[in-house]
Amino acid sequence: MLSEDATMLSPAETIRKDARLAEGRLAGQEDGFITLAIPGTDYRLKLAVHAPLDAAPGAKIRGEIRARARRVDAAPSGGCYIEPVIGRPRRVQGRVAQLLPERNALLVHAGLPVDLQLTEAQRAGDFAPGQIVTTDVEPGAEFLPSADASASGHAS
Repeated sequence: MLSEDATMLSPAETIRKDARLAEGRLAGQEDGFITLAIPGTDYRLKLAVHAPLDAAPGAKIRGEIRARARRVDAAPSGGCYIEPVIGRPRRVQGRVAQLLPERNALLVHAGLPVDLQLTEAQRAGDFAPGQIVTTDVEPGAEFLPSADASASGHAS
């Protein structure tokens, strides 16, 4: 029997979110791009999509952000961010959350998770989890919606 002070967690509270997935609101979409608004920030990221999302503006969406890094450098210190705040991502800085050697990529927490594809000249094994890295990214960063991309819609 539980004491009066004990609290029980609901099953939803014990399920970890997928660390690869960014969450935000669909601010708009047109011509193969969406604008992802990140709640609590001024971020409005313009990201390519393979197909229009079946979600209304303002709907909560979830998916992977993938970008091709130009050259990734270790940074001795600094914050986690994506530049610019509004528009297509051009620069990413953050902590390595996961090495993805099978794809020669890094999952970087830059305020939100970004999957960075490395160039052929660099290897995922050259970096370590927790390390701060910085890079410029090529045009065309994309949003890959998760299977449950939104509560009210999905990728079509």
